[in-house]
Amino acid sequence: QAAARWHPSEADGEQARAVKADGKAMDYYSNSSLEAFAALAKLSYCGVARGLNDAVQSTCNDRVGPCSRAGFGVVPSTVVPEGVSYQPELTLNTSFVNDTLFFYTALIRRTNADYARAPFFMPSESCVLIFRGPT
Repeated sequence: QAAARWHPSEADGEQARAVKADGKAMDYYSNSSLEAFAALAKLSYCGVARGLNDAVQSTCNDRVGPCSRAGFGVVPSTVVPEGVSYQPELTLNTSFVNDTLFFYTALIRRTNADYARAPFFMPSESCVLIFRGPT
């Protein structure tokens, strides 16, 4: 008996049928979604800044900008930023490690049902987690 190409569960042919039915990768790719989430990721480099909430809201709203083109927007007043210091005990100057790891969460909402289908697959509401590592 020949070895399975993927996994022992492929012996029943289910994996091969799924690959044939999969279609093209471009059917599941959305450049506008990529641009929207890249814009949200870029804002993570602001860190714990006073204007972060406004920056996220103006960049990713449901009327204009990259998120609106991807079919969603950040729900106002839902951005929650958090900075975490990383190993401050290893340095004398703790200002170098304040908020080294940073993330924020926000609620995003789809703008209309057309974006529920391929290639967007956007749920009606969802939580998004955006983070950046040490800088």
